[in-house]
Amino acid sequence: MNDVKKELMKVAGDMTTSKERVKERVLHQHDLKQKKPLRFIAMSAVVTLCLVGFVVLQLLDGNSKRTTQLFNHTQLTYFEDLERIMSFNFKEEPKVEDVYARYEQLLASYYYAQSLGFESTEEELEAEKSRRYKELQRLPDEPIFAVFKDKGLDKYFDMYIEPMLPMFVADKQFEKLYQEKYPTFPESMVRQIADQDAIRYFNTQFAEEALSFQEELGLKHYVNISNGSTFVGTIVEVEDNAFLFVEGAIPEELEQLSPKEIIGKYENATWYPVEDGVSVRMGEYVEVSSSSWVSENSNIERYGLLHSMTIVDPSVTTKLVLQNVNDVTQFLQQLSWKKGETSIVRPPDYSFKIEEVRVDIWITHAKTLRLHSLEYGEVKLGNISSEQLKELLGI
Repeated sequence: MNDVKKELMKVAGDMTTSKERVKERVLHQHDLKQKKPLRFIAMSAVVTLCLVGFVVLQLLDGNSKRTTQLFNHTQLTYFEDLERIMSFNFKEEPKVEDVYARYEQLLASYYYAQSLGFESTEEELEAEKSRRYKELQRLPDEPIFAVFKDKGLDKYFDMYIEPMLPMFVADKQFEKLYQEKYPTFPESMVRQIADQDAIRYFNTQFAEEALSFQEELGLKHYVNISNGSTFVGTIVEVEDNAFLFVEGAIPEELEQLSPKEIIGKYENATWYPVEDGVSVRMGEYVEVSSSSWVSENSNIERYGLLHSMTIVDPSVTTKLVLQNVNDVTQFLQQLSWKKGETSIVRPPDYSFKIEEVRVDIWITHAKTLRLHSLEYGEVKLGNISSEQLKELLGI
């Protein structure tokens, strides 16, 4: 049931034309002639008031009609059932956030696919219908009893699954497009890239409708794209569909090392997708935001989901030439370096090398020093240690 995750909107009737016609009739009525009987005048007034009331109700309802077209609780119920099946939890109510997230992603993917011009054929619909029905038949007894209840499989299929067939087909076409667009990426990462692009489109087109439905569900401060973690480094290789980013590497290293040598030196080389309309050049020093990674093997084949990328200026880093290498080395050896995930949000203020090991230095708001080395990890110095190193480095 991992594929059963799409939903088709049920479009409400469009009353725009009739509403405008009524509006025109109400707003442009001719003045009644005085010779009309009083009874006729009174009747006309009543009719006019009724028509005006109808128009006002339609206008007030106009803002919510599009939301009704996008979201409805019948579809939401299906995703509640789907969440139960996916989690194998048939006794507790699923979290509203999880249910809505699946529902919104379905709508985002479908509308984005529509914007790209995808259409489904009768053959595709019939094939999808047969496959989905067989999927439901293969479910074990527990989810069948818990989800279908008194509806029965056929009734449930007719109510929830069959109306969504065009969306299932469109989603397959949509995913195939992205697999062709990013052939070197793992399938799971391709799906994440496609889903993120769809959500971005959905956010630009249907933000008000989504917010209205979220408020109806009691969801506050809902976020469908996380900020991710920020990393600073260099683009060391660019292909048609991807670029290789190495955190911590500086552009000058490309003058001395090949991309392969840089990859061998650093442990965190990551491939990111080249997005439409974004210019990416080898040697650029950039800040990337990412929240997800997939490794194909134990080597450097790591792929990331890119949220944003900004070019930064590497010239803000002052490169130090050490005059007292032994003293600085002895000082660094006494520090307690910690290996692990490090978040670098801006270029270092200073940088120096000792025996090909680069050490980057940041001055904090408290005027203390933060040191980072890919080989050894990170260390944050206190006030006294910071002043001692500043004196040794002459900064």
